[in-house]
Amino acid sequence: MRRPPWPDAAWWQFGSGWCEIKQEIGQCRGMRLETKDLLALGVSSAALAVSFATLYFAQIYKPARAMLLLLDRRFSPAVIEFEPRAGQYVPLVTKQISPQFRHLYYTLSNTGKQTLYVKSVEILRGPHRLGHMFSNDSFEVLHTSEVESCLLDPGEILPITIEHPTDFKFPEDYDFEWNCHELVSVELIAADGSRYQVCHDISELGSSGPHVHHPIWDGVALGSPVRGSGFYL
Repeated sequence: MRRPPWPDAAWWQFGSGWCEIKQEIGQCRGMRLETKDLLALGVSSAALAVSFATLYFAQIYKPARAMLLLLDRRFSPAVIEFEPRAGQYVPLVTKQISPQFRHLYYTLSNTGKQTLYVKSVEILRGPHRLGHMFSNDSFEVLHTSEVESCLLDPGEILPITIEHPTDFKFPEDYDFEWNCHELVSVELIAADGSRYQVCHDISELGSSGPHVHHPIWDGVALGSPVRGSGFYL
């Protein structure tokens, strides 16, 4: 038997105390937990898990989310001026002062936990509804809206108004069957440096309609970051 480290203690005192400790440990090992003990342990474990989950979702997990929603579309007529010719009985000559304009009204809602930077707002036409950043094909830029540098904090809503002429001139050999999607594209930068493109397909948005239950009036979610998982169609 090893001697205790202190000189004034007797070996039998140390041995007796050690035997008592071993007996208490043996008694604890022989104990069985009752139902109330198991219930208390379960409640404590659940509370601990909820606390960790709350900490994670409140302080660590901060996703970037947004929603683009079309509110209304209107048209303003073209302005035409009539000019008489030299003769009195000669018909008037029409001269267009400004073309017909289409006005699109959107809202962009930041539903996530990161600040978003609105980089650009464009109207595109191309072969895919996801936009040029998720495709290797080319897209025609029909209109670019001038957007001031804007930071959209979580919970904020940004109204967007797009005004563009309807007489856009396409090339003579333009393939309308292949480039069948007309898109409103909004490019965003999240606070963590991720780049996003939200595209709303307005190919079926004519001078009137579609009805209120058409999917064109549904919101478009932010989706995945550009090039985060490669191109996908």
